[in-house]
Amino acid sequence: MNADEIGSLVRKLAVAMLSGTAGTWITSHGLTVDSVGVLAGDLGVILWGVYAHWNMKKVPETAIVTSGEH
Repeated sequence: MNADEIGSLVRKLAVAMLSGTAGTWITSHGLTVDSVGVLAGDLGVILWGVYAHWNMKKVPETAIVTSGEH
């Protein structure tokens, strides 16, 4: 795994672990467990995915990059 893959894995694990804590806090303030699941599972992951990949050009890990100048 390269540094980007490790960073992505760490962020996903953090979201999974913190979702339970956020769920406990949110349900104590009146929202249902179903609402928490939708918010944490869908919205949080989608927003983080957009932020983490904004303005990136993705190429295969094994790509050979050459200069455009000859």
